[in-house]
Formats: sequence, structure tokens, C-alpha cells
Amino acid sequence: MPQLDTIHIFFTFLWTWFTLYIFIKKTNTFKIISTPKKPSRMKTSLKNQLPWT
Repeated sequence: MPQLDTIHIFFTFLWTWFTLYIFIKKTNTFKIISTPKKPSRMKTSLKNQLPWT
């Protein structure tokens, strides 16, 4: 029955892309949540390290 094969392939395709989409959304949400609240600053300034300034 070719219709059932086509339906199975179609649903497998949809399930794969839906799963990938959800995984990407969850990963982006996790990245947003886990970012540090304060921006990290440089420990030393570059002006002190450059000998010609």
C-alpha cells in the first residue's frame, strides 16, 4: 500500500523537523538563561601593556 508508506515518510519528516526545531528553541532559551548577569570586564587595560604609548 503505497499511501501508507508515503504517510509514514511524511510523518517521519515532520517529526524530525519538529524535534529539531524544539531542540534549537530549548537550546537558545538555555543560552539566554545561563548568560552572566554582569558583563565581564578586561582584567588589565591595554594602555598599560603597550610600550609605545
